[in-house]
Amino acid sequence: SDPKKERDETVACNAVIHMCAVCGLVQQAFRAYVDMRRCNLLPDCTTFNSLIWCCSRADQPQRAIKAYEHMQSFGLAPDEVTYGVLMDLYANMREPDQCMKL
Repeated sequence: SDPKKERDETVACNAVIHMCAVCGLVQQAFRAYVDMRRCNLLPDCTTFNSLIWCCSRADQPQRAIKAYEHMQSFGLAPDEVTYGVLMDLYANMREPDQCMKL
């Protein structure tokens, strides 16, 4: 398999997931993620950042947290975007103690 082609396909999937997040389409974002995995494409930090942000924007904090846990199960380390989205999420949940645990 061609690593550049796989990377390009992951970037394209991430763009679709992000577009769904911008539009508040949570189900479609996760459907795009499932399709991505069915094609044996590996998600990256950007994939999960968009999913977490999408859930957070749609007031689905538990789903956002599950997406974050799923990210960790892939061995992906959170980046500054992940931390920012999670801090906003926990602030909106009125759980500042969770921010301190990040």
